[in-house]
Amino acid sequence: MNFVIAINNEEIFEENFDHMSKTDFILKRHTDNVPKSYNEAILLCDKKYICFVHQDVFLPDNWENEVYKQIAKLHNCDWGVLGVAGVALRNNEKLYLGHVRDRGCEWGTAENLPVEVDTLDELLLIIKNDGTLWFDEGVKNHFYGADICSQAKMQEKKCYAIDAYCHHNSIHGGDLPPDFWESYNYMKKKHKNILPIGTTCTVVQ
Repeated sequence: MNFVIAINNEEIFEENFDHMSKTDFILKRHTDNVPKSYNEAILLCDKKYICFVHQDVFLPDNWENEVYKQIAKLHNCDWGVLGVAGVALRNNEKLYLGHVRDRGCEWGTAENLPVEVDTLDELLLIIKNDGTLWFDEGVKNHFYGADICSQAKMQEKKCYAIDAYCHHNSIHGGDLPPDFWESYNYMKKKHKNILPIGTTCTVVQ
């Protein structure tokens, strides 16, 4: 598996990934457009699967093997994107699905995973290295997880939250930045025919 990480804080990156061998890492530094950096990285990947993970995520030892166990459970499914935190809209209710430790708190449960979701949080996304999915650079730094999941669904591929427990050590929270709403409006226009789209932070509608 290749690991792709966009880095704007070297200290945070080292705190979370210093225990891992970086042989299969592709690091994109000082980017102002994460999807663009991810697409550039895809061209350099040589493994069967690609994991796009935030710099503030800690992956425990044996994490990769846990991912492969989950993939084995999906051997009869033509899946498009996997992640650890997702959302499904059911009867206009937003269901949070997945399993991760987020900012020191337990988020979700390992029970009944993997489970199909509508979208996945950008903290960690896994795709197959088969050239069928690319990130939309127009969405920029927000909603690119929801967008690539929507792309997968248009290709009749399902997206799943899996049990690959990790720690999201984010220091961010509170008010949303102005460019968040720019990305929101981009998503709303691009996917107007399939709205609403639930995400972990809001519903695009």
